[in-house]
Amino acid sequence: MRALWRGQGANRGATRYDPWMTKLDKPLKRELAIGEQAYVLTIAPEGLKLTLKGHRKGREIAWRDLVDGAGAAESSAPLEGEGTSLT
Repeated sequence: MRALWRGQGANRGATRYDPWMTKLDKPLKRELAIGEQAYVLTIAPEGLKLTLKGHRKGREIAWRDLVDGAGAAESSAPLEGEGTSLT
């Protein structure tokens, strides 16, 4: 049996332990630019949060809501301090 490397057999072993994946056990923040605005995306064990850089309030969605599709209705509302939507 040969070993699977990254990118090989992406759908295999979804329920097994994957030594190539890092468990998400604490928040991970990344800055990104959408148009002229700078945002911070926080990926946490609870879900996702997108905020304008330098602000605390933003759009949050729990993983369960994302999987169930519950957050789709709110996705068209603009973030605080922004005049247009993200889409």
